[in-house]
Amino acid sequence: MLAYYLRHQEEINIYLVEREQKAEEVRNRIESERKDLAELRKRLLARRGGSA
Repeated sequence: MLAYYLRHQEEINIYLVEREQKAEEVRNRIESERKDLAELRKRLLARRGGSA
């Protein structure tokens, strides 16, 4: 495995950067959806007059 890395360092580094960028996109999307769901829950509970 080490020999492969040493022969393909640039390709592997590019791959790792791309994966990190994709992971950041996914994290941001999940956080955004969570906020949306939390706001929706808050509105629904307020509409029905209940609490958590």
